[in-house]
Amino acid sequence: MGNALIAARLDAEIARLLSEEQKLSGVSLRELSRLSGVKLTRLGDVLKRGRAATAGEIERIAEALGLEGWKVLFAAHAGCSYAEADDALAERQSAKDAGSSDPL
Repeated sequence: MGNALIAARLDAEIARLLSEEQKLSGVSLRELSRLSGVKLTRLGDVLKRGRAATAGEIERIAEALGLEGWKVLFAAHAGCSYAEADDALAERQSAKDAGSSDPL
């Protein structure tokens, strides 16, 4: 039960991030559908209704928006915006490095 709740929250956050980036880009849903190869109805399910997207769909939508799919997933997991993902990743790496006695 807990894993399903976590997955649903992650799906909703991915949808929020991609929808936010789509609006910022000024690309219509119809155009995003054409650019990404994701059907318009499916795109609406993901971006507007927060339905789970496959990794391939996330990658294609992100790429069509000029984003990196892995960074969308990281930002959703970290609870930050796409623009903040690099800083969050660097912060996470610094914390990991500070806690490690292994130089590599």
